[in-house]
Amino acid sequence: MAAWGAAVATVTAVVNLLVALRQRPSIQVRASLVFGSVSEEEAAEAKGTIVESEHGPQDVLLEFQIANRGRRALEIVAVVVEGTNETATGYAKVVEIRPEPLPIVLEPLTSVRPSIQKEFLDITPRLEFLGVVDALGNRHAAVEADVRRLLRSNADLPSNVGSFRSRADPDAAPVKAFQMQAPVTITNRPLGRPTRRA
Repeated sequence: MAAWGAAVATVTAVVNLLVALRQRPSIQVRASLVFGSVSEEEAAEAKGTIVESEHGPQDVLLEFQIANRGRRALEIVAVVVEGTNETATGYAKVVEIRPEPLPIVLEPLTSVRPSIQKEFLDITPRLEFLGVVDALGNRHAAVEADVRRLLRSNADLPSNVGSFRSRADPDAAPVKAFQMQAPVTITNRPLGRPTRRA
């Protein structure tokens, strides 16, 4: 009888574990540069970077496809671009961008495609992380092959990043900047300190 009870308990534990694993959030993040045709008039108001082509001007943006492949809804809060910080040695610069429609609750088996300016890559000297963060603080990295591909493609494109000097202190080092089109939060974290990743 004791053996039967132990067997039932083991089977129950295995079933509960499988159910828990199936209900875990499973977020897949794909990243790519997208090119959209725009008219000469639209080019002046474009959100992204304008690139001239034989077919006319094109608006280039960095698009994310964020898919919830799990069985539980999960709120995606922001896109994260993290890299070494040139002005604060020993720290990483963490940029959280909230383009429309973020933040958003992703229901199971649904996806969303927010896009950001590619300049967030241009001002990141050494990219450490590209992906999204959820409401629990867990990070979900973009597919590594996608990141390598878009970094290679981005290197050949023009940029809206400019170099600016302080009027109050002309001797200060120039600062790289561009006009951001979405709400952004920028923080620093010490290098070597792990961040939460899913």
